[in-house]
Amino acid sequence: MKKILYVLMAIGLVFTGCKKGEKTADASTESTPVQSKESTPVIVFEKTPCYGTCPNYTASIYKSGLVVFEGKRFVDLIGEYKFNLGEDWVKLTINKSKDINFFEMEDRYDGNVTDLPSTYTTINWKGESKKIKARYEIPQGLKDFNLFIHNSIMKQVEANGDKMKRYKEQQNVKMNQREKKPLPVYQPR
Repeated sequence: MKKILYVLMAIGLVFTGCKKGEKTADASTESTPVQSKESTPVIVFEKTPCYGTCPNYTASIYKSGLVVFEGKRFVDLIGEYKFNLGEDWVKLTINKSKDINFFEMEDRYDGNVTDLPSTYTTINWKGESKKIKARYEIPQGLKDFNLFIHNSIMKQVEANGDKMKRYKEQQNVKMNQREKKPLPVYQPR
C-alpha cells in the first residue's frame, strides 16, 4: 500500500511541478542577470578602491541598457542591483568611444604612483573587445569618456538608490518567508 502511495505522489509531483514547454528555474539560472541573448556586456566599467573614500564598484552594461551594478565601497548601493540606462544611452556611449578612438588607445595608462584608484573600461562591440586600465597620465578624451560613464551610473544610483534598496529588501523578505516556511512532512497513517 505504501509503495502505491509513493508512486502516486511521484506522478502527482511530475504533473503538477512542470507544465509542457515551461522551464524550471534553478540556482544557476536565477543568479544569471541576463539571458543568453545578452550574455556578454557591451560595456564593463570598474572603479577600484584607494586608501581614501574613492567609489569602488563594477557595472556591467548590456546592449538593452540593462546595468548590473555591484557596489563594493563608498557608493550609495552596496551589493548587486539592476537598473536601466536605456538602449539609446548605450548607442551614444559607443559613438563616444568611436569619437575618442577607444580601440586604438593604449591598453594601460599607469605610472609608478601609489594611492590612485584605477578605472577599467571594457567595450565589446561588433566582434571587437578592448579593455583599458586608466590610472595615471590619462589622455583627456579617455578621462572625459570615463567621467561620462561614471556620472551616468552614479546619477541612477543616487536618484533611485533608496527605491532600489527598498525593492531589494522586499524581495529578500519574500524570499526569507518562503525559506522559513516549514516543508510538509509525510506522516504515515
